[in-house]
Amino acid sequence: MPYITYTDEHLEYWGNVYLREKLKQYGIVFEMFLRMPQQILDSIKKHQFKPLLSAQRVVAAQIRHEDAMRELQKREEKRLDGENKGRRNGAPFESLHHHRYAHKKPKYTRAAVESS
Repeated sequence: MPYITYTDEHLEYWGNVYLREKLKQYGIVFEMFLRMPQQILDSIKKHQFKPLLSAQRVVAAQIRHEDAMRELQKREEKRLDGENKGRRNGAPFESLHHHRYAHKKPKYTRAAVESS
């Protein structure tokens, strides 16, 4: 997911709106609210949504926690994959794409020596 940068004024304004309207009670995460704040506010007012019940809030928190853990696991797997690229059986190695000494072709081949 790409990171979005907001100005301080934008964060301050919509943060105050988020707190004033108590949108957390509706199960709306602040990061999600920032992506389309006006549409969320209009939707809540238009459909007259009610805040989540306590059991619903618990389930929403569990879902957010599971999502966060899944994201952390993906990042850890990606980090480990990057670290293990230069390893064989756990031991670090450097693949060499050159030879220390240039290979010289012999001036004379056995067939050329025998024929003379």
